Amino acid sequence: MIVNVTASICFLIVLLILIFDFFSKKTLSNLDNNSFKHLSVVCAFGLLIEFLTYLLVIFKFEIHSLPMMVLARFIFIYYLIFMYYFIIYVFCVCKKIQSRNEQYDRFKKVLLVLYIIFGALVILLPFDFSESTDYLYPVGLATNISYIIGGLGVLFILIICIINVKNLKQQKSMPILGGVIGAIVSLILQFNYHELLLLIPAQALSIIIMYFSIENPDLKMLEQVEIEKDRADKANQAKTDFLSAMSHEIRTPLNAIMGFSESLKEEELSPSQLEEVNDIIDASQTLLETVNGVLDISKIEAGKIEIVNSTYNFEKVFNELVALSKARLGDDRPIEFIYHLAEDTPKFLYGDHIRVKQVILNFLTNAIKYTKSGYIDFDVKNICNKGVCRLIIKVEDSGIGIKKESINRLFDKFDRLDNENSTIE
Repeated sequence: MIVNVTASICFLIVLLILIFDFFSKKTLSNLDNNSFKHLSVVCAFGLLIEFLTYLLVIFKFEIHSLPMMVLARFIFIYYLIFMYYFIIYVFCVCKKIQSRNEQYDRFKKVLLVLYIIFGALVILLPFDFSESTDYLYPVGLATNISYIIGGLGVLFILIICIINVKNLKQQKSMPILGGVIGAIVSLILQFNYHELLLLIPAQALSIIIMYFSIENPDLKMLEQVEIEKDRADKANQAKTDFLSAMSHEIRTPLNAIMGFSESLKEEELSPSQLEEVNDIIDASQTLLETVNGVLDISKIEAGKIEIVNSTYNFEKVFNELVALSKARLGDDRPIEFIYHLAEDTPKFLYGDHIRVKQVILNFLTNAIKYTKSGYIDFDVKNICNKGVCRLIIKVEDSGIGIKKESINRLFDKFDRLDNENSTIE
């Protein structure tokens, strides 16, 4: 008796704590959570009824007194309700049902009709108590019907689990496995030690396992995460809009500066003045490229970048890239510029030649900026197969290179890998 009372109290306390935690926060409305909601409340009710029954026995209530008979009927009804909801849970897990559908509704209706009939039998049929010096337990038709219903329920659970064993995830199957094993162990103990009535605590154990197996995110936390995500998206969009507007605003006067500088070159200027005008044009061109790069990043983040495909002359693009690179190198730097275009490269290709040129120019510009002497090797090969030509573009230089520890930062935006070279554009 002491073991029974202790087990009931311990499991009731643990279950009440989990129920309080579950109901104190907003949860997803799905079949898993609904199953736990029903089973946990029903099981807590069963533990409470069992505990009250033990109290009546301890305080020497007459076995045929009204409180004793009422509590015994409640225990019978508890077993039916618990098995009803547990079978529904097992059915949903085995059939991988995540939300209500026609199959779920049909199964639930049939099961409900059966258990209403079983419940009427349990309530109406007579029962009695078998009493000894050590224990007290119910006997009679109502008790036998309860045992039969419970046995059929366990048999159904085993059959549906075996048929759908492939659908049972380990996490989802743990409450089912715990419930079946707990029921078998408690029945074996009860058969050998009649005073040990541990079936309801065993059921409570399966519900506790279920609590830690259901997908039960805290909706309040999810809502907060969603709010923070919206704020971050809005801040990112504001930054993107600002960069885009700033880029456009800067390009307008910058183009004017370049235009006026080109006009000055047509005037009669001294060599030093002409050199200064060329410096203005070069600096303006560099700044324009920087602004265009910021604008491109803004478009990419806003999802507005467009790829415009057309037929273009790749040989012409290659020659333009070589000319631009030579102009940037000038004649005053001890750098050998090597370039090679594979002879079997098709003259005409289909794609976005502006983007292709932009990407290759970025590689070449980077090599020019970070190479003080030595060489820059620009090589283009191709692999053509079934009308698709893949360009293999290699830019190699004898510049300062990239430290191994900086490789992971290579694609970070607005990040200079080597601060020692902060004077480079």
